[in-house]
Amino acid sequence: MKPSVITQVTMASVHQRFEERLEEELAKIDPATLQYLEQLLAENAPAVRKVVQNVLNEPISQETQKSLQKPLIPNPFQPRPPPRQRKSRKKQELLREYDTFPAQNIRTVTDYQNEILDLFDDATHEEEESKGRRFIR
Repeated sequence: MKPSVITQVTMASVHQRFEERLEEELAKIDPATLQYLEQLLAENAPAVRKVVQNVLNEPISQETQKSLQKPLIPNPFQPRPPPRQRKSRKKQELLREYDTFPAQNIRTVTDYQNEILDLFDDATHEEEESKGRRFIR
């Protein structure tokens, strides 16, 4: 079975990228070491391949692993609610202390009317009946 044209093109681009990367890495090595490697390959290529394969099969040292970047692992998306804004206790205490009209002490007009009636209208009338807080005349 023949490989498709697309597979051949991708393989060629992979080989091209590999060669470019290899050239970059070899450029970092000093010329004396490169000459020694070339001599080793010329004398005994299968032995050099075996040594390279053994080096590649060895586990990576801990120092090297620390210098490598950690792989990105995708996490499942979990939406978080926005943080709640809580009223500070100090602010509430200050409002309670310095509030000019606290909620529990606000009196309605009917409370004052009943007090005024009690103060100035001491005489009870015959027609007056009291039911709860209301006076019916």
